[in-house]
Amino acid sequence: MPVVQHVAEYDRIINAVKGDVKSKTLAAQFIPPFFGKFADRAEQALNAQLDLVEDENNVVGVVWRHIVCRYSVYFYGADAAATDSSMTVVWAQIRMHAIVGLAEIAKNSPKHVKQIADVLTQLLVAGNHSRNR
Repeated sequence: MPVVQHVAEYDRIINAVKGDVKSKTLAAQFIPPFFGKFADRAEQALNAQLDLVEDENNVVGVVWRHIVCRYSVYFYGADAAATDSSMTVVWAQIRMHAIVGLAEIAKNSPKHVKQIADVLTQLLVAGNHSRNR
């Protein structure tokens, strides 16, 4: 089947980055393999993948969940901690899938390598900065 017939489906995958956790996970996994087949959607797709890597809600959410978890454990016991750690793992998996997907995009689309490298460098610098505090 020609790819032209699947533009609407690819648009749904790109827009899934704004969805719930499962949608974000699927988007992180499905944007890269089809990236080269939808040249007119390349910028949208790359920005969506980058959004998954840089998603401040993921980072801030993990911090807030960690704080809430500490108080929940105090008031409700250890079961509350299990929920927090599993959500932290889920956000880490989304970010991991998104970063692996960026590598696939860079490999298949050399013109986007610089932009991808810039974002990954910023993440590395931000990660090192937060560890040094």
